[in-house]
Amino acid sequence: HKGSPLAIQALVRKAEIEEQRFLPAKAIETYPQLNAASRSDQLTAANDLRRAVALLDLHQDDQALAVFRRMDGDPLVPFQQACVAGYHIGATLERAGRLDEAMGAYESFVRKYEKREELKQNPELAELLASAKWKLDKVKWLKSLSAVAQRGFIPRPAPPKGE
Repeated sequence: HKGSPLAIQALVRKAEIEEQRFLPAKAIETYPQLNAASRSDQLTAANDLRRAVALLDLHQDDQALAVFRRMDGDPLVPFQQACVAGYHIGATLERAGRLDEAMGAYESFVRKYEKREELKQNPELAELLASAKWKLDKVKWLKSLSAVAQRGFIPRPAPPKGE
């Protein structure tokens, strides 16, 4: 029966097999079916994250970004999944070479989550925040390096002391 626990388990297993066999195009079709059968916000959010990652595997970055952005702004999405989606916004933009947008996304993520108690209580989410801060610094560095390269000027390193 559609929507029964057994039917939901079968769809979950189907999506897992599709992921294991590296069939992301099939998996992205299965997740909406699973969400339609499920009545759990947490399961729906987990499926949406997995679907967005499958979209990334297919190089459909804009579609994946749309999923991540919707999840990050949806109050019905559980905190942990919203946090992961928020982080992936910056990572997806960085991967696409959209450094200005990636920098803004990482800055927004850090502002939104750095003072949240839930992060302090969850080591994995705390690590995600630390990673976002590091990636923000990396993107800033890449932007400055790009600006220097565009000017055609690469500074010589300072000579060692004593020479």
